Amino acid sequence: MSPTNGARRIVHLVRSFTGIGRGLSLWLYEYQYAERQGYIAKPVEFEPHEESAVLGAPTMSLDEDMAQALMDELWSAGVRPRDIGTAGHLAATQAHLNDMRAIASKKLGVELGQSGGRAQPPRGGMFG
Repeated sequence: MSPTNGARRIVHLVRSFTGIGRGLSLWLYEYQYAERQGYIAKPVEFEPHEESAVLGAPTMSLDEDMAQALMDELWSAGVRPRDIGTAGHLAATQAHLNDMRAIASKKLGVELGQSGGRAQPPRGGMFG
């Protein structure tokens, strides 16, 4: 949030090496201008929970600005969505390339090979 909204929220993320390997350390901070007071989020603690029990309040709720700041920090730390580069994403890219190849082939009046190789003259020869 901007200072005009009365609060400034900051997400800080650091890539770190923990006792169990690589990890991320995260701090959430909020400064309330009207109160002239800063607040830092407490560490998350896990407690026993019965599978059949009703869930209580969420662990955390983020407004869109804080969620975007978190995503930006994760991206800066090298964290990427898992589905980028998957078979579905690759298939969509391949379909797009095939469409572009067909458009280029028609516009240039040449036949393009499926492997993306050199352009071939139309069937029947260059002059025929």
